[in-house]
Amino acid sequence: MLNETHEPDNLRLVCTYPTTPAAGGVVIYGDLCGIAEGDEDTVTGETVVKLGPWIGKLSVTDVNTGGIAKGDPLFASKATPVVLSNLSTGVFFGWANEAVTTGATATIEVIKDAYAGGVVGAGSIGTTQLAANAATAGKISYEVATLVFGEADATKTATVTAGNIIIGHYFSSVTGAPVGFPSRLRPLQRP
Repeated sequence: MLNETHEPDNLRLVCTYPTTPAAGGVVIYGDLCGIAEGDEDTVTGETVVKLGPWIGKLSVTDVNTGGIAKGDPLFASKATPVVLSNLSTGVFFGWANEAVTTGATATIEVIKDAYAGGVVGAGSIGTTQLAANAATAGKISYEVATLVFGEADATKTATVTAGNIIIGHYFSSVTGAPVGFPSRLRPLQRP
């Protein structure tokens, strides 16, 4: 490639986890994962890392106690030591190419893609992963405000949670319309 500065296969990186990488161990550099090709250089603090793609045998733990099947996504924990598991709160690592029984730890074949952008595990996105102004569950949830109109009522008031914005409404169980309700907007009468 015209502007290429490195072969992406083996880079010298100062790893985030573990604190002192060892040859053959899973390492994390920011939000990238790979395998240490050698021990950490004690002078520079750098480790030669193979980011991928490759397939290799690694220790994998079933943390979710449902077992790990072939093709399931695997994640590396941001901790020392780094643990590969099906716990999606870590950094996406790759895919299991063999199964792990429920609650067990086993050395299995793992498929590591090059610089994988990630797989979002079920239930792994919470409010802490969303930007400050992003939609949160509280902002997109709904609440019910019931207004019961009598034939003589022109207005009614409902209370909603402070700070919520009403973005829509609907009629249910309509048996009549309040006084002054425009005829063009009158709901259909149900038999």
